[in-house]
Amino acid sequence: MAQYRLWLVPFFAWCCFTAGVSAAEGVEWLRSAEKAAELAEKTGKPILVYVRSETCHYCDLMQKDVWEDPAIVALIKRQFIPLKLTREENQAGVEAMKVKGYPATLIFSPQRNFVGRIDGYVDAAKFQRTVAGLQVASNENNRPLER
Repeated sequence: MAQYRLWLVPFFAWCCFTAGVSAAEGVEWLRSAEKAAELAEKTGKPILVYVRSETCHYCDLMQKDVWEDPAIVALIKRQFIPLKLTREENQAGVEAMKVKGYPATLIFSPQRNFVGRIDGYVDAAKFQRTVAGLQVASNENNRPLER
């Protein structure tokens, strides 16, 4: 019995360490649109909505290549309220946003105005350029940008 206790301590320490590491490496997504809207209103940050399907290969690639990229994680933490929705769990909301393919990334102002969208998979560099372009165009025109 004592030998089992000996390996339990390092095992639990490892679990706690790796759980903390994985959370730090990726985007910490909200799962409630209401909570995202509330935080956007409080902070003045736009909402970045990532829509995926549970069975989507390119969604899995985007998770690994974009949402776990340290530069993208820092950008999102600094500038956005991140919200992740799935087709399976949020069908009505996904339909209301007119998402027809996965993955899809949409940006809404803190006042919930549509700013722009990225349809399909993009790598981290293209994501960063596109988001920067959406923000500049939205700010220059002082109105939502349709994309």
